[in-house]
Amino acid sequence: MQAILGPLIFLVSVFILIKIIRELLAPQRKGRWQKNSQNQFPYKIKPTQTEAEQNFFKVLQSVVEDAYYIFPQTHLETLLKITDGGSEWQTHFNKIIKKSVDFVLIDKNTFLPTLVIELDDWRHKTDRRQKRDQFVDEALKTAGIPILHVQAQYNYNIEQIRLNMRDKIINK
Repeated sequence: MQAILGPLIFLVSVFILIKIIRELLAPQRKGRWQKNSQNQFPYKIKPTQTEAEQNFFKVLQSVVEDAYYIFPQTHLETLLKITDGGSEWQTHFNKIIKKSVDFVLIDKNTFLPTLVIELDDWRHKTDRRQKRDQFVDEALKTAGIPILHVQAQYNYNIEQIRLNMRDKIINK
């Protein structure tokens, strides 16, 4: 028995020693989100709007002048409050949490949304996007926030946009 015990202790000791050496020489393991210190924050700045949205924002500024604040890329959860969800509250919230609208005109006195403006480009022609737009339109309508869809283009008729905005705001 003693003849077997000596080599067994030796093998176990060698195994433990190899394990300790591997741990000491191996790079430090970090959490799932921290692969290495250089990649801990793999972020860089990006534009908040597409080029078409940037161009329309400038047009919108000239139309609105100082009458409203213009909030670009606003999430629906910022604009809408779930009034009665009961056990379905989370389901209703999940429907709005990741959706945003292109522009919101905010009343300078009340800070309430006055008008939502969606700039419709080619992406709005897909079935999936049309269903999304239909949901957003209905949710905003239910909350009493009018929405104006503007077709993306190279040049805009500023007076026509002004009239369309006024019509939506007055007739809400």
